[in-house]
Amino acid sequence: MGSLENMVRAMLPIGAYSLNKWDLVYKELETYSRSFDEIGAAVDELIRERFITTAEGEGLERYERIIGPVRDDLETELRREMLKALFTVGENDFTLDGLHRFFDSLGFECSVVEDPSDFHLLMIPQGREYSPAEQELIRERVGEFIPCHLTYTIEFRSADWDEYDSLSKTFDDWDALDLCWDDIDKYEED
Repeated sequence: MGSLENMVRAMLPIGAYSLNKWDLVYKELETYSRSFDEIGAAVDELIRERFITTAEGEGLERYERIIGPVRDDLETELRREMLKALFTVGENDFTLDGLHRFFDSLGFECSVVEDPSDFHLLMIPQGREYSPAEQELIRERVGEFIPCHLTYTIEFRSADWDEYDSLSKTFDDWDALDLCWDDIDKYEED
């Protein structure tokens, strides 16, 4: 029910005004109602954008600016899920579960291999490849999150052992080429 109907309904019991559609008082209420409806829509939008679960535009951007870059390249629902995941991770919540929730907030799906003897974590992306900009963002944010007593490696290589095995080289052949990992990733057999 709009503001016009509410005002007419509230004034009917008074009985002092003629509230037919062509009367002056009705026309005046109609004019007021347009402004009230616009203000009401603006307030509804403010309320909607205030909460992560309902934000769609400016609200999402404001939350994202608090924690880093605006991710308008992603779908709205994924952006919401990433924000909700981040806000579930506390400052002292460094467990494997907390780490995965933090990764969810980055849209970074990975498996984590722990090496407690060296205080090292190996993170291996799963599911998709990440652009150089995404890789840089992930490295930066992970560096801010991981406690300073731990070292970590994020393995963004695109090649896997099946790819290397498909090339007709033995281990000794690869070793004789004296290539670093980046060169091996870019290697194309003649």
